[in-house]
Amino acid sequence: MRERHAKVDPGWNEIRLALNQFTILLDGGRVVTTLLCGYSFMEKLSRIGNLRAQITHAHKQKRCGANCSRGDSHACYSTLKTKKDSTISGTVRRILAGMCCAVIGIAAAQQSQDFDGLARRASEALDTNPEQAAALYGRALTLRPNWADGWLYRGAALFQLGRFSEARDSLRRGVELAPEKGTGVAFLGMAEYELGDYSQALADMLKGERIGLADKPDFIAAVHYRAALCYLRSSNFPQAFEQLKPLAINGVPPQLVIEVLGITVLGLPYLPQTLPPDKQELVGLAGRAAATFIGKGAEPAAPLFEQLGAKFPQQRGVHYIIGVSLINRDPGEAEKEFRKELQLSPSHVLARVHLALLLTKDGDVKGAVPLAAEAAKLDPSDAMCQATLGRVLLSAGKTADAIAALERAEKIAPDAARTHFYLVEAYRRAGRTADALKEKSEWDRLQAAQQSLERSALTQ
Repeated sequence: MRERHAKVDPGWNEIRLALNQFTILLDGGRVVTTLLCGYSFMEKLSRIGNLRAQITHAHKQKRCGANCSRGDSHACYSTLKTKKDSTISGTVRRILAGMCCAVIGIAAAQQSQDFDGLARRASEALDTNPEQAAALYGRALTLRPNWADGWLYRGAALFQLGRFSEARDSLRRGVELAPEKGTGVAFLGMAEYELGDYSQALADMLKGERIGLADKPDFIAAVHYRAALCYLRSSNFPQAFEQLKPLAINGVPPQLVIEVLGITVLGLPYLPQTLPPDKQELVGLAGRAAATFIGKGAEPAAPLFEQLGAKFPQQRGVHYIIGVSLINRDPGEAEKEFRKELQLSPSHVLARVHLALLLTKDGDVKGAVPLAAEAAKLDPSDAMCQATLGRVLLSAGKTADAIAALERAEKIAPDAARTHFYLVEAYRRAGRTADALKEKSEWDRLQAAQQSLERSALTQ
């Protein structure tokens, strides 16, 4: 026994050196320290007859490393071959291979436990301590760099801290790994908005909305609010209104939303931070009237609109929004209000749009066509103008011209449900059944998404 041990003894120092190098892969070398507890352990290990079986078992457990590809212990053995003049025997090499397999397996298990613990602690801290959450998610991601949710939640934590550039980069990585997560895409858009990249921000927020947002009212409100501000920057008031509408559906939106809603319905060229002090009362009253109209209906909102008309009869946009509130309740009075608006503001595009639709509904297509055409000429890049022109031309029997206008509208704003509704009828009249069915499917999808947003708004 002693002679046999003496033959392998010269290799122990080399084994120890190799294992000491291996400790850099582990947390403090705790596992290797246990394996290096003394010669007695090594000597006992060298006498175990089933080392090959142990190494094979480690291989089957996927713990042998990247070089293990032959399906048995030989690959582990081959990675530890030394030069011909090495004093380490074949038995010792097999011992070391088995030990490395065991160490890798233990290290992997320890790493998995560490990751799970970090992920759990990060999730618990996300809402109450975003700084700690961001740090914990960062540590977890060093262990699992392809963890999509980790990148997204880390980005959310950084966003809460106002570290928008870091948040954008983290969210972007999460979106690359999980492009199907609409909430992550929309969150990326919000970070881009805070960094002043408004065009890309709007594109990503709208994309997130199309994919689907998590049922979290506060988050949904934040996305819609910023999307509305993006539209206001380009004076796209109809689309800004569509973004704000779900937020006002319960009739009591936050004051900040009321202000933006007032700017939107009046069509004023301001953002909340640039609104002049002498416009604040006007905007506040218009916003409250519009919010009440959206959330509770025309009757409860009527006193507010009357107050608005009496107090600001010469202000741009006032007669227009009063007319909108009267379309279903009193179409005749609505027409008068729209014409008053056009007298005060001859270039008012939306007053023309609504008056054209009102006349079309009353059967006065001849009077509606010029108004719709003028609106589309004044603002050719506005989807609502093009859609209205298409609707009016369709009523006038000009199907081909109607389809052209409606397709322009669809290209400008593909998520405007109204356009798809009109295209269904236009394609049917043109005998394009397949296209009509496609538009009907898109109309149904957009309607379902809108209803979901409205239900979420009601839970706020």
